[in-house]
Amino acid sequence: MDTIPQNKQQEATQKFIREPLDSSLTEHIEGNAPVSIKELPVKWLAIFRSRGNGFCNHIAERVVVKEVSIVPRIEDPEKIEGKVVCEVDVKPEMCNADGVLDQGAMIFLIDEFVA
Repeated sequence: MDTIPQNKQQEATQKFIREPLDSSLTEHIEGNAPVSIKELPVKWLAIFRSRGNGFCNHIAERVVVKEVSIVPRIEDPEKIEGKVVCEVDVKPEMCNADGVLDQGAMIFLIDEFVA
């Protein structure tokens, strides 16, 4: 089967996904998942941020992966699922006039980081 041709950016992204990250990028991440699994959300965030001009990029740049675990599924403990915990510092530009996290910023975080 023929593969779909890729441009240089797509090739670089594929290479980045395949290669392991420097351990300094994952050693702070807690959880029971193997390093190769802990790398996945870090790589996703790096790819997402690399565009530099995306919607709410200034918020995405602040998201830090804190934990990646493999846990029993609540609905069916015989199965497992992944758990990823991220952290973001809420800055004034993310808040409404009352100083509360703006609904738009909240929806962005939910849309991009909840599966």
